[in-house]
Amino acid sequence: VRRPRDAVLASQAKSKRDAYDVERRALEANDDKLRELRENIDRDYGPDDALISLQGLCFDQKIEKYVYKACPFGEAKQDNTQLGRNSEGVRIDADGKTMTLKFADGDACWNGPKRSLTLTLKCGDKERLAAIEEPSRCEYVGVFYAPAACDDASVFALERELSDLDRILAASSISPRDEL
Repeated sequence: VRRPRDAVLASQAKSKRDAYDVERRALEANDDKLRELRENIDRDYGPDDALISLQGLCFDQKIEKYVYKACPFGEAKQDNTQLGRNSEGVRIDADGKTMTLKFADGDACWNGPKRSLTLTLKCGDKERLAAIEEPSRCEYVGVFYAPAACDDASVFALERELSDLDRILAASSISPRDEL
């Protein structure tokens, strides 16, 4: 026979267990957030942390029949198919000039490897994905344009190209006397 005091104690114990569970879940969420912040601090954002402004941002682009989405320091997808996660940050090739973002451990291909995506960063006037291809089975490559990928040499080359185009345009323009 249960006594009223036993029911009160059982109720109090349940209340304490519930409160403990709530606090444990909050602690786990804080631990996850702390781990994420540490990963963000340790991640390579390129020379002089030039690409840190892209942290937390995602970009999508319809290329042929697929919509690609890449979060430079997160995950990449082709429609709903996971192409991988970037856990390393920016890679700089041996030449010291080419920067890439590598997304690895995506969804497994049928009878094949896990999908991956490598984006080469190129100088551009705005952030955007471009020209994603699949040169090998389940291994995708593409280009990501970003102003932060511009160095002095690429800016100089673009300025020279613009100047050349201005000269060509000026030379091909018809002066008012030519119209008469």
